[in-house]
Amino acid sequence: MPNATARQRCRTRFRLAAAALAASAAFLLPAWAGTPLRAVETDLASDNERMISYRHQQHMWLTPDGAMHLVMNRGSYEPGGLALYSSRDGVAWQLAHAFADTDDKSTADVQLQGEDAHVVYHTAAGSVVHELLHYDAAAGWASSGAQAAFASNRISAQNPAIAVDAQGGLWVGFLARTKLSNQGNLRVVHRPAGGGWTDPGLVFGPTDNRAVERSARPAAIPGGVGMVWTVREVTYFSRRLDGDAPGAPWSTETVHVGTVESSLADPYASHFNVVTDAAGGVHLVTVDNYDILHFRRDPQTQSWDGPRLVDDTRKVAYAQMGLFNGNPVVGYTVQRGKGTFETGDALGLAWDPTYELAMVPAVPGINYNTARIELPAAAAGTMPVLQQYDVSGVQRLMLYRVPTP
Repeated sequence: MPNATARQRCRTRFRLAAAALAASAAFLLPAWAGTPLRAVETDLASDNERMISYRHQQHMWLTPDGAMHLVMNRGSYEPGGLALYSSRDGVAWQLAHAFADTDDKSTADVQLQGEDAHVVYHTAAGSVVHELLHYDAAAGWASSGAQAAFASNRISAQNPAIAVDAQGGLWVGFLARTKLSNQGNLRVVHRPAGGGWTDPGLVFGPTDNRAVERSARPAAIPGGVGMVWTVREVTYFSRRLDGDAPGAPWSTETVHVGTVESSLADPYASHFNVVTDAAGGVHLVTVDNYDILHFRRDPQTQSWDGPRLVDDTRKVAYAQMGLFNGNPVVGYTVQRGKGTFETGDALGLAWDPTYELAMVPAVPGINYNTARIELPAAAAGTMPVLQQYDVSGVQRLMLYRVPTP
């Protein structure tokens, strides 16, 4: 399958730089300048740099009543660890639910199923917990209870992500590290619809001491479940078919081999994001050597195309993808925090830097060293986008309200 070589990327950068220079001379504006959108401050805050980590996980979503919801890590701020917040306007947020037994290292992932939200997270003790939350527009969120999806005295589990298959079964991929030897790998656990959690013994990738440099993102696909997963600079895709035995091996292919330099800047190999469109196509974006690359798996041919370069000549720091009015979009930040909102066509073949994401006004102590970006997996009409920043050690989130182009 096609992969961009370092030489090809350099040529692409040269062409983009030349085009940017020409446009700048003609219009006295940078080539990436879209319609400016100014961010507004929110009241969300944390003392944890990983308040909305990681990129392969989904933390933000919308409900049909227009409310916004976010799972974030508060660090030592009350209630501490992971918590769910909700908002009507995106500026003022209210605590909706706190997740027990989490700490400043815990991360979460959310998958919607009707009015329910499946939340998986890892605890301070290194277990993976699944919690089902039900939403009512008047009453808010109510928990149906938490269950251990994976727990072991010997193994610490981290950074889980969840998918729901066509039968209502749940699949969770996560990083597993042996506590004694620090050997690690990626694993998947399963809960059939109406059943309990089981460990079918599925292991993905090598088992070694460089354990943290890998992440996994399962996703429902037509006829089964797929999973994008990474080990250092290499991105893979595995899949199973509906009807396969839970412990049956998944078929696996290599999607992209990135640069070692990019791997060094991404210690959890988590700077990728996955969404599935209405046709069953799987969209993947990954940040490789400061570039955003887009791939799509065709549900008919079951093959991947790409990569396509999404961003401009600047160095990308963080990126996240969603579906906006059914089409793929990517919000990203560059060094020093300023960013862009790119809109793609239905297949992600062409991208346009539609909006420039202008930051909140500078204040003493502000910096953008943690400029992670968060947007929902799907939105229509208006897409809310959150961006992290730091003010004298307090992690904050600013909000962009992105209109339909």
